[in-house]
Amino acid sequence: APKQTLFVPGFVRIDCIDGERSSFVTNVANNVLVHRTKLDNAIEFYEKHKDDILLFPTKQEREKLGNFVTKKVKFNKDNKIDIAISGLGFVTVYGTGYLNITYFNNIKVIVRKAMI
Repeated sequence: APKQTLFVPGFVRIDCIDGERSSFVTNVANNVLVHRTKLDNAIEFYEKHKDDILLFPTKQEREKLGNFVTKKVKFNKDNKIDIAISGLGFVTVYGTGYLNITYFNNIKVIVRKAMI
């Protein structure tokens, strides 16, 4: 739903900024825990839980991954998209709206036409 955030653990944050209720399907390994929270709580949630619930990356790994960058993405029902996260998997998005995808600049994240 709009104003929701999806953490793929602490590596990537997907904010649904605006639009209609949309479908987000995560395609990741079973041990990769995905967490959803309200957008208003996302920054506080990350700071509070980056070393427990979000689990990965560790503090030492975060230091090597660089700074956060944000990519703005528009999506619509005519073109289902995947947010592919190198080494982790992908998130398929179907619906209409706007996303902000925030990730470490040393992680490759691409937006592509949905594979499935």
